[in-house]
Amino acid sequence: MFGIVVGAAIGAFAQRFYSSPKGKKMKHKACCKLNKMRDKAEEVLYSVKEKAEDIGSEVADKTEEVADKVANKAEQLADNASSFAHRNKFH
Repeated sequence: MFGIVVGAAIGAFAQRFYSSPKGKKMKHKACCKLNKMRDKAEEVLYSVKEKAEDIGSEVADKTEEVADKVANKAEQLADNASSFAHRNKFH
């Protein structure tokens, strides 16, 4: 029972405080801080997305470069095998 009375008293005090000009000012400051934190979080998220896209592009470019090198090597091997077959009449 004592806990209920104490809880009710604290609740009444908090309600009265937040209704006062000082409480409203504190509430406004808290809202401003939370909005700034949200804005900063959105900036960080946007930055992370941009960096991920940049890294994805870099990976795609490197993959294309490696694929081109592999294709060139395969073409060289095919040409070498063809030349070898012609020289040794394996065709």
